[in-house]
Formats: sequence, structure tokens, C-alpha cells
Amino acid sequence: MREHKVGSVVVTDHDERAIGILTERDMIRLAAAGSDASTAKVSEWMTGDPDTISPEVEAAGCVREPRRSAAYRHIPGRGPRRSSSASSRCATSCGWP
Repeated sequence: MREHKVGSVVVTDHDERAIGILTERDMIRLAAAGSDASTAKVSEWMTGDPDTISPEVEAAGCVREPRRSAAYRHIPGRGPRRSSSASSRCATSCGWP
């Protein structure tokens, strides 16, 4: 994440379906718990079974669509291939209030 300057990574299974998301906040929790990032498993710290968003949703709606009661900073895209996520920072820069 640091090398690519991103705040999250989408965790996929062998069929490239999103099965989790690991965020910078998860990494802070890992460090605060005294865990060793070089030996810890992603599955122990990621958020499993994440909500996803359709690639057809406008940028302004990317933070609202899945569950209006939830607050998101990062949300994985949904489609045949998952290689990115939308962030609240992105939505703000696209004009979302």
C-alpha cells in the first residue's frame, strides 16, 4: 500500500471476487495490537465480505449506494475484475458534498 500510495487493497479469491478489503486503518489496528506485519495474515485484519459498488454508479453516489446507514472511507468496485476501490476522498474531489 505504501509503495503504490493507496489507502486500501481489495482482497480477492482465485476467481477474482472481492472477499475482503484491507485499509490503512486495519494496518494501524495491527500495529497497535503489537502484531508483526511481516508474518500476520491479511485475512486476520481485513474486513471480510465487504459491500461493493457497481462501476455504473456516478462518483458522487459511490459513498452512499451500498448501505445508507454505513460510513465508508473505501469501498470495492463490483464487476468481472476487481482492481480498485472508491474512496471518500475521490468522491469529495469529484464534487460530492
